[in-house]
Amino acid sequence: MERNEKVIFLNRLSGKWIKLPKETAKFFDYANENNLNLNQLKGMMYDEEDSEYIDSIASKLKEINFFAYQEDKEHKIDNISYSITHRCNLKCIHCMVNADYGSSSDYFSTNEVIENLDKIIKAKPDSITITGGEPLVRKDFFEISEYLRRNYTGRVGLMTNGTLINASNVERLNNLYDSFDISIDGVNEETCSLIRGKGVFEKVVNSIQYLKKVGAKKISTSMVLTEDNAKYTDEYFALNEELGTRPMLRAMSIYGRAAENKSVLLSEHTKKQSQSVPKNSSNSKFKCCTCTAGYNQLVIEANGEIYPCNMFCQKKYILGNIRDEIEIRKILGNEKTFLSKNLEEFSPDKYKNCKNCDLTWFCWSCLQKMENLTDSEFKERCASQKQLLEAVWG
Repeated sequence: MERNEKVIFLNRLSGKWIKLPKETAKFFDYANENNLNLNQLKGMMYDEEDSEYIDSIASKLKEINFFAYQEDKEHKIDNISYSITHRCNLKCIHCMVNADYGSSSDYFSTNEVIENLDKIIKAKPDSITITGGEPLVRKDFFEISEYLRRNYTGRVGLMTNGTLINASNVERLNNLYDSFDISIDGVNEETCSLIRGKGVFEKVVNSIQYLKKVGAKKISTSMVLTEDNAKYTDEYFALNEELGTRPMLRAMSIYGRAAENKSVLLSEHTKKQSQSVPKNSSNSKFKCCTCTAGYNQLVIEANGEIYPCNMFCQKKYILGNIRDEIEIRKILGNEKTFLSKNLEEFSPDKYKNCKNCDLTWFCWSCLQKMENLTDSEFKERCASQKQLLEAVWG
């Protein structure tokens, strides 16, 4: 990114970045174009002082992993999330997948789920997340989980509503899963019940306490921001500190049951970037876009459909079906865009309204926010973001 006599180099995977004088950046562009190593570049400098300066800049670039070439390396997949069921024992009003409440049948049998897991394991992701619906509603949940644990050496996470964790199964769960992400969407019974139903808050808190007692180390809770709970973020962080859990605020996607309840759920707060930086804050607080949907992450829904991420789970973004895919890696995006091919229009440098802006890589965190903005909403957001992000170039 360029502005006047300054250039920003950024790392799309880590979000780290460095700002340089344009003349300095030209040296590294030249070295890149002519395949020069650092010593050759330093040898071109006028004197020792210039050589030391280039060396110091190279060290800074190494700190942001700018020279992490992928030659002869296998494309790394961070995570594949697999929904083993579309069924759920709750009927949350913001459920974007419109999970099936009260059903008793699943798309895949036990053996078919295991076959799907074999395909996922073959793709060699660093981690696999089991989710739903609510995964624990399956009678074969532990059979599936034990198979995964025996046959996969990476990290295994469980995404759950927490209501079916109890004293009799918690130790078994802790032996099978490395981390637990539990939806809570509130800070007390009143706020949680508006979204997830009566009595859920107490069950979730009890489940977290059960997990803590058996030694579970990585427990996070998540709260999707809605009109009702957005004003309770401070209380939400305080609750997590009290519980000893990691808080995660999630953006809301207006699909499924959430679309039916849009008037209740949606507020101006959810339309705007939730990033908030004090006016006099150092620009080091800012992080550039790291969305890699469909590049190093994938989501597999309960019917086998494969999507770039859980925020782009509409039919127009489907990448394939696990029933048909023998090699999951073949559907991943490439290292030029770090996105799935069907999402490239949302890449900040290609998005119609942003491609010529010198702040665009800092403006978007979740790219799905681009999808449904009206022109007036975009203009309002853009003006607000530019005022916030101007410190990047300061």
